[in-house]
Amino acid sequence: SKGRVLVELDSSEIRNKLNRQEISVSDAAAALAQSKGALDIQLNQNASDVRKADLDVRFARLDLDKYLGASVAGRVVTSEGADGRRVLPEVKSLADDAALEGEALQQTRKLKSEIDLADEEVSRARDKLAGTERLLAKGFVSQDELVADRLAQKRQEIALEQARTALALFVAYEFPKQVERLASDLLEAEETLGRVRKQAQSAQSQAEADLKGKEEKLRLEKDQFDLLQRQAAACTIRAKNAGLVVYASSIDNNDYRDGQPIQAGTAVREREAIISIPDPKRMGVKVNVHESALDKVKLGHCLLYTSDAADEE
Repeated sequence: SKGRVLVELDSSEIRNKLNRQEISVSDAAAALAQSKGALDIQLNQNASDVRKADLDVRFARLDLDKYLGASVAGRVVTSEGADGRRVLPEVKSLADDAALEGEALQQTRKLKSEIDLADEEVSRARDKLAGTERLLAKGFVSQDELVADRLAQKRQEIALEQARTALALFVAYEFPKQVERLASDLLEAEETLGRVRKQAQSAQSQAEADLKGKEEKLRLEKDQFDLLQRQAAACTIRAKNAGLVVYASSIDNNDYRDGQPIQAGTAVREREAIISIPDPKRMGVKVNVHESALDKVKLGHCLLYTSDAADEE
């Protein structure tokens, strides 16, 4: 009848492999999910790192602009050497640049103002000392007052020299030091941003490659699982239509089995014929008749043959 099991091969080993392969597929799927999560985390981390590095560049540029003004600061960080790398120009001359702005200009003005004030104080001290000398000559003031005015003039002259020295030190040392520090911070921040972007791209490429490898691994494991499923299903042969089948060894000249039919539990070889579908129009029966019954058989007699398989059916 249709759907009846004709042959069932032992599939225990294949099913054991199938169970193990199912675990392998599950492990590969879990690894793929983990790889996808790792890629998402890496992309978020890359965005965060690049954003922070970019912010450091912006802050460093603002600090330099704040100190020099945007115009002068722009000239400082765009200078290039013979090898194409950016270098700092001679920064001392920038203190007298007409385009100088920001904190540096404010500090320069303050130091120059202190010089002007100290110079004015020196002039006043000199005028006062001159007046005291005239009054002393006329006897209107004492010698002590003259000494005090001379000391006052000396103090103002020292203050003037200190103010001039403060400006000179600022122009020669403090100003270039601060400019180079801020410019170096900006260049370093920009180089760091470049490195962070490259590292982010490299990490992303590695994560994507790992994800691709995990996807390929899962595909191969599924293919192997599907193959084992097909092999397990192929161990059972069912009738597609109602009809008659016989053991292949019972009708074929099979030296391997010495003409004996296949029995339950018998090992079979690859590509070995197991069953055959006989053609009823060409079927025949070979019957051995004992010599004692030969006189009962005549040419043209009919024969009724009943097989054991038919009895079992």
